[in-house]
Amino acid sequence: MESKKTTQKRIINQLESLGSAQKKPGSSKNAIVINYQALLDNINDGVYMLNNKGRFVFINRVIEERSRIPFDKFMGLHFLDIVDQKDHDRVQMNFKKVMRGEEVPPYELKYHTAIGKTLVVEVNTKAIYNDGEVVGLQGVSRNITKRKQVEEMLQKSRDELERRVEERTAELVKANDKLKQKISERKRAEERLRENEAEKKAILDASVDRIRLVDTAMRIVWANKTTSRELSVAPEDLTGQPCHKIFFDSDAPCSVCPSTKAVTSGNIEHSIMHHRHSKGIEGETYWDNYAVPIKNESGDVVNLIQITRNITKQVQGEQALREREKELRIKTRNLEEANTALRVLLKKRDEDRTELEEKVMCNVKELVIPYLERLKKTGLDHRQTTFADILESNIDDIISPFLRRMSSRYLGLTPTEIQVANLVRQGKRTKDIAVLLDLSPKTIEDHRKNLRKKFGLKNRKANLRTHLLSIK
Repeated sequence: MESKKTTQKRIINQLESLGSAQKKPGSSKNAIVINYQALLDNINDGVYMLNNKGRFVFINRVIEERSRIPFDKFMGLHFLDIVDQKDHDRVQMNFKKVMRGEEVPPYELKYHTAIGKTLVVEVNTKAIYNDGEVVGLQGVSRNITKRKQVEEMLQKSRDELERRVEERTAELVKANDKLKQKISERKRAEERLRENEAEKKAILDASVDRIRLVDTAMRIVWANKTTSRELSVAPEDLTGQPCHKIFFDSDAPCSVCPSTKAVTSGNIEHSIMHHRHSKGIEGETYWDNYAVPIKNESGDVVNLIQITRNITKQVQGEQALREREKELRIKTRNLEEANTALRVLLKKRDEDRTELEEKVMCNVKELVIPYLERLKKTGLDHRQTTFADILESNIDDIISPFLRRMSSRYLGLTPTEIQVANLVRQGKRTKDIAVLLDLSPKTIEDHRKNLRKKFGLKNRKANLRTHLLSIK
């Protein structure tokens, strides 16, 4: 393979020999001698030559440095090897036009460098003739990547500006429409305000509150009828008078007056005021006061709306309620103490009852049971022995809680039913119970049926004695 220097020299010679072949008809016969080598080495644009197959046969220094592809590797490459895929069809079509001898205006294309960078160039191509026949293509490429980037940035800026202009225009249109709407609404509101002024004044006059408009010096500018009626003063006599002078015959505003605070703070102020004497009212009074500042365009307070309500009855009611609550707390405490004492008494009663039961049980065991045991050891007949056994069983039941619990749990039992239930519990048969109670067996059976019914055993297969034994 020939060296880079040999190749360049050969191409320069070809260019010089082709100079006369590319002359247009009518040109001067005296050829101009050009130093092609110096021109190609110093030009800022890329210069290249393709053969009729579209392969590179020459590039200058600019293309070699721009593409980062060495000269010897560039030779023989097809132009489509470096052109961006999206530009293949258009560049190939322009190459074919040039090879047919057609004029192709300058156009743009993208190609890729050896380091993966994409460049945008503007190329101007011409056909190379030899003996009147197109044998190749010569081209000049100018790197316009930065210019395209600037153009894209400018285009984005123009698009963004247009978008913002459109948005701002739309906003202005909307704002204008809203402004027109607000103006129309304001006009209608002003008309309604004028139409309803008398109605609003009537509403203010009908209010149970004292409503006034005062200036920053607390001089009354306007007052509703409630104010003038409760003071028994004509409305025109109130105008220009300080409110504290009119209401309380005071030369200075009250120390807790919310109006003086509102002048300083610029906010709505509120306070509860207590007065020993108020004009037109006997006795002490309580007043719920609001002061609403009215400001000018500069934000300075120029007037105040005073709203005053007499809450004397409410405060007195609250005071009475607090007194009543205090009394109730005292009574509650007394009741709690009484309940504590009652619980102590009940506890004492339970203790006394327990003590009595223990004494009864102790006496029965010590004074009755021993003698009953002695009686059973004497010569008793069968009937007497049976009665003694029953007596012993009944004494056991007396000192045990069975009968008491059973009679308290089943209050519907008769005395005879309790006796029958006790004997059944001891395992006595019906005929034995009949003999002991001196009743007929049928009567005992009726009592047993009644017991089953009252104990809820009527329709159940349950033993009456077992049920009685289960009662603790």
